Amino acid sequence: SIDSDVLILCIYYASLLCLQKLIVDATVPKKPPKIIDCTYIHNALIDKYHVNPLCFIIIYALSGCDTCSFTRNISKRTFMQILLDTPNDFADVEKLTVLPTSRNDIVAAETLFVQCFYSNRRRRQALSITSGPKASHRVIHKDALINELRAIMAMNALKKNSTSIVTLLPPTQDALFYHCLRVSRQVQIWLQAPDGYIKYPDLEDSGFHIIDGRPEVKWTSKLPFPNDRQLSSCEKHKGKCTKCVCVLNQLPCTIFCQCSIDCQNRKSIQTVTANLQTVTKSTTEKHLLVAHQSKFVTELFDQEYSSEDEIYHELSTSTETSSCDEINELTGRIKR
Repeated sequence: SIDSDVLILCIYYASLLCLQKLIVDATVPKKPPKIIDCTYIHNALIDKYHVNPLCFIIIYALSGCDTCSFTRNISKRTFMQILLDTPNDFADVEKLTVLPTSRNDIVAAETLFVQCFYSNRRRRQALSITSGPKASHRVIHKDALINELRAIMAMNALKKNSTSIVTLLPPTQDALFYHCLRVSRQVQIWLQAPDGYIKYPDLEDSGFHIIDGRPEVKWTSKLPFPNDRQLSSCEKHKGKCTKCVCVLNQLPCTIFCQCSIDCQNRKSIQTVTANLQTVTKSTTEKHLLVAHQSKFVTELFDQEYSSEDEIYHELSTSTETSSCDEINELTGRIKR
């Protein structure tokens, strides 16, 4: 067989079928012969690498198989190399063999994914070390959670002005959980392979849902896009907004809509300008009142507090025109 799933199962069952040798002929037509000694690999995993063959087939399923999705930007070689380097870190992946799988059972799987992305990043840095100075990026720690890793990688991609950010990111913790549910179901089936009758786990409890009588993959527990109507826009609408998405939702058009700036469904520029003038006027009056009160209160204090009051007065009356650095400098003087 040239099916990698069959080969992995043969490696796992090599010492469980009471056979002296279990050998797979993986020769591809019109190619040189390829004979794989599964018994030797099984024993090497245990004796040389101290890897439980059960963990081996679970991580193989996590990396992608006939029924479980693959992970973009991580190869099977990377998954297996991380396992062989630190097998003790992933002993808890055996929890995926117990149904039902909970979110606490995927901690080892999450660690595996983070370390795989961390390893890929270090490898790319090593390859590009002679390509010249690079912009500073946030550091990725291999002990970070996968959601934290996503945030760091997204920020680094923004700094590099990447045109496509989503394709660079690992799955969310929520998506990884449903991936682990499908992996758990597949491993349960593999463990029953020698049995005459296999008890297949329920699809709806294993990362799938039934739509119109057909099973489909359930990627996450959340919607792919928010369903808040206030986030809707006219998109590429042209012409008068009489039947656009915003009007149908009884919402005003915004700057994100593609309609003209004089759209009747937008707030008039005069109204916005008037509101801004009102806000500015009220803000100025508020600052004048605060300055007057500060001056009145200052006169009530003793002479030893006068210098500190002057700093506060300076800070309160220059907020609108001072830069952040100047305000921070004044605040530092107060603290000293």
